Amino acid sequence: MGLINKSYIGWDRFNKSIINSHQDLETYRASYDMGSLDFYDRYIRRESWLYNKRILDLGCFVGGKTQLFSESGAKEVVGIDLSKRGIKIAKKYENEKLKYYRTSSTELKKEYKGYFDTIISFTVFEHIQKELLPTVIDDCYELLSKNGICIIVYNFFYDKYGAHVEHCIYHPFPQFLLQKKHYLEYCDKRLEEFHKKGLYGYFPLGYSYCKNTHNEDCYMELNRLMSFKFKKLLRESKFKKIEDFQYSRSEFVKLLFNTFPKSRLFESSHFYILYK
Repeated sequence: MGLINKSYIGWDRFNKSIINSHQDLETYRASYDMGSLDFYDRYIRRESWLYNKRILDLGCFVGGKTQLFSESGAKEVVGIDLSKRGIKIAKKYENEKLKYYRTSSTELKKEYKGYFDTIISFTVFEHIQKELLPTVIDDCYELLSKNGICIIVYNFFYDKYGAHVEHCIYHPFPQFLLQKKHYLEYCDKRLEEFHKKGLYGYFPLGYSYCKNTHNEDCYMELNRLMSFKFKKLLRESKFKKIEDFQYSRSEFVKLLFNTFPKSRLFESSHFYILYK
């Protein structure tokens, strides 16, 4: 189908990145998930959200970032996720300051209402069903202490990273260039090849891009909500102030997005800071 152009500059490096990204989850946790705090430093001072703070990592999966927060000056960190497979790995790294739970934000409120100074959620809200988004946003408000802040990193669906097909397709906008049926079938074929080699990574055995359904190991369904609609939900919440930063596109494309905020072509990923 020509989805992968092997004459593409850097193909060898790209092919290696595909294989590396599909190693076991421990490798995934140590490499990708435990990166650095530089990304957050672009938009907010550590004193505001990290140092000596009680932090909730909402949607922590294997808990690499959660551990990073704990080791970088947080007072206490809790990570929650619905993935049975992810939390099983995360719990190996628990200590007095770092705890993991397989639970929802709504259930967590029973024990931790008003407890956290900071809530971090990295590329999770695009996986939450549209009908549940207002509830989870409200949960975040209720879980925060007075003057707490919530940091949400929200990916947009219409590029390869937001659609989570970057392991299989290098095109930046597969949804625009290719028919959905064809590129998802291609991704399933590639995923099957990885699994036959014993390379599982983020996607468990039996996962299908075409079916794209939740299970106890992998919550990858995408609500496809564009950022301007997601921000509308944030504005309708109890949070008193919202700061919004576009981080994924060039300055020129950001300008086009601000001019045409409802255009899928100029959609951008966003870094939101919500103040209670």
